[in-house]
Amino acid sequence: MSSGVAWGCCSEVGDGEKFLAYSRCKEKYHLSCVGVDENFCTPKRCASWKCPTCVSSLPRKGIDENTPIRNVPASRCNKRPAINSPPEIMRTDSITRDDISDIVQSIMQRKFDEMLSKLNSTLLAALNEKLKPIQNEMLDMIKSMEHMSEQFEDVLREQKSTQDSLMELKTENKYLKSTVADLTGRICQLEQHSRAKNIEIQCVPEKKHENLINIVTEIGKVVNCKLTSEQILTCTRVAKLQRETNRPRSIVVEFVSPRLRDGMLAAVIKYNKANSDDKLNSERIGISGVKTQIYVAEHLSPANKMLHAAARIKAKQMNYRFTWVRNGRIFVRKDEESSFIWIKDNSSLDKII
Repeated sequence: MSSGVAWGCCSEVGDGEKFLAYSRCKEKYHLSCVGVDENFCTPKRCASWKCPTCVSSLPRKGIDENTPIRNVPASRCNKRPAINSPPEIMRTDSITRDDISDIVQSIMQRKFDEMLSKLNSTLLAALNEKLKPIQNEMLDMIKSMEHMSEQFEDVLREQKSTQDSLMELKTENKYLKSTVADLTGRICQLEQHSRAKNIEIQCVPEKKHENLINIVTEIGKVVNCKLTSEQILTCTRVAKLQRETNRPRSIVVEFVSPRLRDGMLAAVIKYNKANSDDKLNSERIGISGVKTQIYVAEHLSPANKMLHAAARIKAKQMNYRFTWVRNGRIFVRKDEESSFIWIKDNSSLDKII
């Protein structure tokens, strides 16, 4: 810088030393002389800076105009601050409106943060106070639900145990039913096997002093199957299954062998076919009174007898022409051209369609 520069602070000139200049008085001031840091020298602040001489010459409010104005010393102040002395305070005349705005904004922001923090704390305390009963109720509900969940799990375990027991009982019941059905079938077979030598003569009129062996032998003569009393082991009338009917009691005859029984049955069938208009009847065997047809069939067990009756009823409903018994087995056939159906049990009746 040249020595012709007008310095308002001192006459010392340093090469490259920064300074402030006021556009009104054209005087320049070293930054160190006015106590300003280099960071202060922003373009905006430099443009608004005023020299101390011009500022001190302005009249002050509340001060008499005759009061002497204090001049800025011309000598340069290079004294070092004393030890433990307070920091140098920036001159008030260097603070701008923007600085004040920033300070106000920071203070307001701090106050606002404090108020917001207090408000949050107050609201949180109030909410906690209000929500505390609800929280306690929710805790009680959670405990109740946990207790109910435990009880429900106990019920589920009991239900599963009951289901397992029920499945075992069902399996056992199924096995027992199968066993009972098998045993029932075996008993029916044994009962029917014990009747392998028997025939049953139905609708023979009852007389007070009748001789059943003579009646059987007389039937044998009529159908051309000669019988002797020695070939007949037993001969008796049996009780009626339906006592309210007027039908005579049946005669059960036991022969000495199944072969003789089959011969007697075959002879009766042959006779009835040959005499379709005058089948075996009471008049043919010498029984007086009303003429009634006589039927000769195998002696069936009670179970087979009921099954035979059910098969005859079903066959009649479905227009089946033939129903017969052979060796204790029941058969049906719709006509001469169709095949026969073996009726083993009640479920076999569904085959009659």
